[in-house]
Order: sequence, then C-alpha cells, then structure tokens
Amino acid sequence: MSRITHWLALAIGLTLAWGSQAAPFPNTACLDCHEAGKQKIMVQGGEDDAGKPLERPLNSIKPEKYSGGVHAKMDCATCHTEITDAKAQHKKPADAKVTSCPQCHQDLWQKLQAEQKADSGSRLAIIVKNIEAYKKSFHARKNDESPSGVNATCTDCHDTHTFDVPPRGTDARTEWHMTVPNVCGAKCHTDELEEYSESVHGKAALEDDNRDAPVCSDCHTTHDIGNTSADQVKLLITDNCGGCHKEQLKSYRGTYHGQVNGLGYAYTAKCFDCHSSHDITKVDDPASKVSEKNRLKTCMKCHTDKKAGMHNATPGYLSFGPHANSHDYEKYPQLFIATKFMEWLLIFVFAFFWLHSGLWYYREWQDRRNGKQGPRIDTRGIVLDERK
Repeated sequence: MSRITHWLALAIGLTLAWGSQAAPFPNTACLDCHEAGKQKIMVQGGEDDAGKPLERPLNSIKPEKYSGGVHAKMDCATCHTEITDAKAQHKKPADAKVTSCPQCHQDLWQKLQAEQKADSGSRLAIIVKNIEAYKKSFHARKNDESPSGVNATCTDCHDTHTFDVPPRGTDARTEWHMTVPNVCGAKCHTDELEEYSESVHGKAALEDDNRDAPVCSDCHTTHDIGNTSADQVKLLITDNCGGCHKEQLKSYRGTYHGQVNGLGYAYTAKCFDCHSSHDITKVDDPASKVSEKNRLKTCMKCHTDKKAGMHNATPGYLSFGPHANSHDYEKYPQLFIATKFMEWLLIFVFAFFWLHSGLWYYREWQDRRNGKQGPRIDTRGIVLDERK
C-alpha cells in the first residue's frame, strides 16, 4: 500500500470516528488568536520558587505547516475536547480531559476492526504497534520528580500540529531522521546531547551531515526505549553497535567478553563499557577511554581488587586485542603471519597425505590388475605353539 493510501485510510478513519461529532467551532475561529505572528498568548504553566504561577507563551500555529501534517484535515476541537467555545480565556468543564494521542488512535483502530476495514499493513496499524511498545517503555513510566506525569509523552517528541513522517527510503525521511538528536536533547537529555555533539558520532551527524552516522534512535530504538540499567537493554545496544561496526562485533564475539555476552549475560565488558556511550571519540584521540594513555584505567573499572574474584589490571592487559583479526596485516601483523603459516601448514599436511593415500591405492590397484596377491601380513618366521 502506498504512502498516500496509508494517510488516506487514516484520514477516512478519523472522519468515521468523529463524523457524528460536529465541531463546536471551525478552525478559523481558533486561528483568529492562535495563528503564528498575530499575538502572544500567555497561559499558566508551573510555579516559581516562591510558589507563584508562572506564565509561558502558548504554542502558536503556522497554517502552512499544519496543512502539511497528517492531522491537517481534522478540526482543532477533535483533539482539544476540553474546549467548548472560541472565546478568549476558554471556560473548561471541571471534569474536562484532553484526548490523548494513544487513546485516539487505539479507539479508531478498534472501530475499523469492528467494521472489518482495518488493514494490518496500514500506517495506522504501525502506529498502534508503536503505542503498545511505548506503553512498556521507560518513557511511559511515572516521572520521579512529578509522579502525576510520565517521563515523556508523544507530544514531547512529535509536534502534533506539523507531524508527518516521510516514507522510508526517501531523502526527506533521512533528513527527518537526522533531527532526532536535537529532539531528544533539546527538552530532556541536554547533558547527553552536549556529550554527543562533541563525540565522533555527533560531529559526523551534526557538523558533517553524514547520513550514515548514528543518532539516538539507532542505539536506543524509538518507541520501545528501555532503562539502560537493564541487562536486556545493554545487550540490545551492543547488538545495535554491531549494526554499523560489523567487523568489530564479529571480533568481539570471539573474545571471552563477547562469548559471555552472546549467551545473554551482561556482566562482562560491552562496547560502551570501553568506548563510553555518548562521548565516544576515536581511538587515537588522547581523550579516548581506549587510547594507550587511558586504556589501563578503563580496564580497571571492572578488573579491580574491590570486586569479588577480580584483581587489579596490570600493564599486561594493554597487550590484549579485543578486535584483533587475522586479515588485517597493518594492525595485527603477528596474528596475520601466524594464521597464514597455520593455514599453509594444514594445506601441506592434508595434501601430502591425500597424495600418499592416492598413490598407495593406485599401487594396490595395479597389483590386483596384474594378478599379484601379496600377503597382507608376513607370517614367515612366526612359530606357533601347537599345544594351545
């Protein structure tokens, strides 16, 4: 199904879902005040240190951007159900509730299923799956500082007035994908964004506009983001690193650390334990945690007397090659030479014995052909004891 058909099905579904609920006022009535550039509307939002209400500017709408979004054909009042008039300082019922994004899409999906119009390959079906993933994610958990809310909602990442995900495989989708770091970091993860911006990944993505550079969602996924302290998430991030660094993941899997990790245990060293997470730098950078200057200190995060059954890392640890391979002569000449020697030795040994066996079989074939029947065992000189 094409992208246009996806959005058309969603728009038709929305019309079916709310067609019987006529909007109390048109969108033009909303834009009389809320259109960008007309006036600055202030609303209460939080409190200052003295406990006094704070005012913040209300989100203003740009019609040209809203018209390009997926919700463009919907009335404002469809989502803002708590607003019942188009007058300034809206009077809201005491029990008014704002329609949530997940509930809206799930209700629509259930309605289409009941009418047997649901398409499992449609965009709406993908949205419903994303909602289910989000509900199990770290973002959907209650916020420690504000238990009445969650860590992040749909609108924290997606602007509902302009939201429109371009189709996969297009330049527009790639450009949209490259905005993810700023979306994650601007509101919530400011420290992580600062570290990422100075990292080798961040510079490639934000400064060099390298479309292959990883952004937040490439490592942490999108809607099913988990707590990074969980073993399952640690293992997933390690696999995600290997999505780009395939050769390094392969060599890592051959080490003790990687083999334990591959069995589903997360207590051994993983990519980010050595290379760090958001502030990754090149190995030859003096600030890198795996540079020759800092590598021993990095090993001692795990290999220390302070941990049961462990001992302090010694300088000999620096000779360990976690990504050593047998086909890179420039980086690992000893391993390359030893591997080639063993390969040729095996080839020679097998070739010699195959040739030896082949010649032996050929001689026996010639003997049988010429009628020569030699004893298999030479019994000459053997004296048998007849008393037995």
